[in-house]
Formats: sequence, C-alpha cells, structure tokens
Amino acid sequence: MPTFAFWNTYRLGSGSDDNKKLLYEGIVAQIIDAAHDFQFMALCEVTGELQLGVATVEKTLVRATGTKGQLAYSGINEDMSSSEIEVQDIGNFMDTFGIPSWKKGGNAFTRISKRPVARFNDGYGTPIFIYHANASAKSSFVVTWVAASLAQEYNDDFILAGDLNCEPLAFLNECQQFDRQMRLAGSGTAFPVFGYFYGTPTHNAKYGATSTYDWAITGSNTAPVTVTVMDYTQAIQEMNWNANASDHLPILITYA
Repeated sequence: MPTFAFWNTYRLGSGSDDNKKLLYEGIVAQIIDAAHDFQFMALCEVTGELQLGVATVEKTLVRATGTKGQLAYSGINEDMSSSEIEVQDIGNFMDTFGIPSWKKGGNAFTRISKRPVARFNDGYGTPIFIYHANASAKSSFVVTWVAASLAQEYNDDFILAGDLNCEPLAFLNECQQFDRQMRLAGSGTAFPVFGYFYGTPTHNAKYGATSTYDWAITGSNTAPVTVTVMDYTQAIQEMNWNANASDHLPILITYA
C-alpha cells in the first residue's frame, strides 16, 4: 500500500547546525527505506534551502505577511528529487458553511490562516494535502474549515495531514459546533464536515510524546488510512544532543 510521510522539522534550513543536518539526514533516509511503496515526504517549518544527503530541501509556498521569518513547506520524492507543491484554495467561509464566520478575520481563509494549505501529488487518484495550522486557540476552527472545504470540492475523497496544532477531540468538538451554528442558522441538517480522523501522539518528541498534533483526516469516500509514528528519541539520546531537534515526531500515512 502507498505511503507518504509528514514531519514538522522545527526551523530546518541553511542556518541549521551540523548535528541537526546529520540527524535529519538519517531520519529522512530511514523513513524512505522503511516505508512500503513510499511516495513522498512532506516537511513544514522549512526556513531555507539546504542539502540532506543527496536530497535538496527547498523552501516553497510562503504566503508572506512580511519579508522575514516565514515557515514554509517542502517535499522530497522517492528518488530524492524535490516534490512539486501547489497552493490549495480554501473556500470562502460563507460559501462553505452557508453562514458568516463568527471569528475575527471574517470569511476569507487567507485572513485567518497564517499559512496556505499545500497540495502534493495525487496518491493513486486521492488528492493529498498538507497543512501547518495556526498555533492558537483558532486551530481546531481553521482545521475544520479546511476539511469542510476539501470535502466540498473533492466529493469527500481526500487526505489531509500535517501539524494541525489541535487534538482530534478538539476537532470533533469544533465540527459539532459548526453543526450547531448551522442549525441555528436554519439549515436543519448536518454538514458532512469530515469522514474519519486518525492520530497518535507525536508532539514534544524531545521529552516523550504527550500530544496528538500531527495526524490525518480523510473524506467519507476515502479508503481507510493508517497513521504510525517514527520515534527517533533514542537516536537523539545516542547522539547526546537534542538542543535543536524537532519537538514533533515524523508520521507515516499509509492508504489504499
């Protein structure tokens, strides 16, 4: 079954020190070697171009609100080439849900999300998206908006994975809140916000995984997926170094 990977690399770029590059080269190689039918590896929090072994990590998809300090996406294919990534437009809130947004920022996704949603190469016909959500109280709200827009545009057949910066339960609660808002607006029926969600603890990798921030959502017409964690904390301990290691563990998403 095909597999892709996702990893929040914690500010990985040309300014990263040699220890960090060495660790990440090993992790990338291990993921590509271990994953059955590996398709690509998606990265976020990329701050600049660099080489990881023979793979070039390119900083792409920056929607600038300023000129510096942007955290971008990148991708590495099975042949170690750079993945092609496109910005996925997310529908206006009113068009998606039929009611005005009640959050500060209004109905345009680009006014409320710090980063765009990235579309990677299709996985055997299923569109695959990566998102690094806002690290704020709005995260579950924004993730639900993204899932609803993708469900609407892609006929409930998609995979959305990434650092969603909220727990699956918070997402589920937000989905229910969206439903209540629509019922109050007179829709009378529940909106098919999502199909299924899959998660396992990945956050705070330096000190022991404690939170499920990196996970996946699928549409209701998408075949089931499996999310597994690659725990590299032992490698950090063996190197006796963790000062600049990511506080997220990589995840592998396997799908039909």
